[in-house]
Amino acid sequence: MDRVILAHLQLFIYNVEKAYNDYDLSKVYRLYMDFMKYYVLDFYIEGVRDRIINEIDSPRQKSSQRIMAIVRNFFNISHSTFRFWSIH
Repeated sequence: MDRVILAHLQLFIYNVEKAYNDYDLSKVYRLYMDFMKYYVLDFYIEGVRDRIINEIDSPRQKSSQRIMAIVRNFFNISHSTFRFWSIH
């Protein structure tokens, strides 16, 4: 499951870069919202919630925590960018 979300994250990054290069900001926003809702919230977090809570100090728990940190850091940067553009 961790590899699947990383693969989707790489595809998301590729598509967002392409949309930015095409100056299609509405597509960037739609990609961002779709990825967060369908892949991160509905697929990944629902799938690993028990692992993160119940498998204390297991390699699977640590893997899930690392993936969540990557996704969280990536989307904190993206969210800041969206806020900047909405203000200016």
